[in-house]
Amino acid sequence: MRPLEPNPDVVKAMDALADGDAKSAVKHARAACAKAPKLARAHHLLAVSLGYLGERAEASAELTRALSLDRDDPELLLDAADFYLQAPTDEDDDAVPTALTTALDLARRGRKRAA
Repeated sequence: MRPLEPNPDVVKAMDALADGDAKSAVKHARAACAKAPKLARAHHLLAVSLGYLGERAEASAELTRALSLDRDDPELLLDAADFYLQAPTDEDDDAVPTALTTALDLARRGRKRAA
């Protein structure tokens, strides 16, 4: 059972992701971000949804926005770590060490917060 979520667009985005419908998830997450621009969960879901669609630049910007709003959410930290672990495959060789270091830092913080 999912915790109570007061924003219906967030709930719709979560449901769409659970159903494997990233396009609908993006639509609902964008609506949630527009209605509640300081809601980290909305930006987090938008980032994840965009990532599934291969929109890595926009997904990265949304992850950064989500992390600026909530630096302590374990799920967000671990999803961000996963995103940066995948990033080196899309970037040049010089970016790999930075992406891996960022991913490791986020994963450690997420694991610590989840404990």
